[in-house]
Order: sequence, then structure tokens, then C-alpha cells
Amino acid sequence: MKKFLFSAACVTMLFAACKKSDNNSNKSGLGNNQFKVGNTTYSDVFLSSTFGFLSAVSPTGGSLQFRFNQDILPATTGTFKVVVNPDANDEIQIIALSNVGGTTKAYTAGYVSGQNATVTVTGGKFKLQFDNVSARNQLDSTETVPVSANISQD
Repeated sequence: MKKFLFSAACVTMLFAACKKSDNNSNKSGLGNNQFKVGNTTYSDVFLSSTFGFLSAVSPTGGSLQFRFNQDILPATTGTFKVVVNPDANDEIQIIALSNVGGTTKAYTAGYVSGQNATVTVTGGKFKLQFDNVSARNQLDSTETVPVSANISQD
């Protein structure tokens, strides 16, 4: 009987010690509908789809644009390679606009190989997640910033 009670107590502690993963944040610690360009985090992001593009806009001045091969939005969930010019069905272009102190800068991701974004498609709605994708300033190629996102259509 002691062995049974000890085993039951161990199993209970094992389940109590396990923490359910939070699918509402990514590795960068961003909450729902947030993205980050460099050191600036944008919240209350609205994600929309128009003419084969996805666009994420924050009321505080930042935005992200996503373009897929042949400007066709994906129909299924997948992992997409971040590239400058998507020419395959598993590729995505990411452009970030960041407004800091009244100055807007545009960044393009995809110059560093091996970086990915997860696109989830559920009932025709999109969710995009990626962490620390390197993006280059479009006017100053020596400036690069990390871009992260955890955004979805509601």
C-alpha cells in the first residue's frame, strides 16, 4: 500500500510540475498581436489580407508587409523561408516599417539564409510567428535590426 501511495504522489507531483506551453507568445516573449523591429515593440496590431499580401499595422506607427510567391496567399499552414524575392511556394518576403521619434525607416528581411516564419492558416484566417529575423535598412545597408512577430487575424 505504501508503494502505491508513493507512486501516486510521484505521478501527482510530475503533473503538477509540468507547465502547459503558452501558444500565445513566441520565443521573443511577444504577446498576441505584437511585433518588434529593433528595440521597438508595436502592440494592438491589426492583420489584414489584400490582393495577395498580408499587412500588419500598429496604431503607433509601425507596420509589416508579407508577400508570397506570385502574390498568392498560402492555403495551408507551413514554415516559410524568409527571402528578399519569393519565387517558390515555401518562401515569404517581410518588409518592416518602423517609426521612432518621427523618423520612419524601412527594412527588408531575407538577406541572411536559414531564417523562417511560421504561417498558420485556420478557417481562412492567418497567424504569423517568427523570431529575430535579420532585416536590412533599405537606405543604409550597414544597418540591420532583428524583427520578431506574433500576429493573427481576429
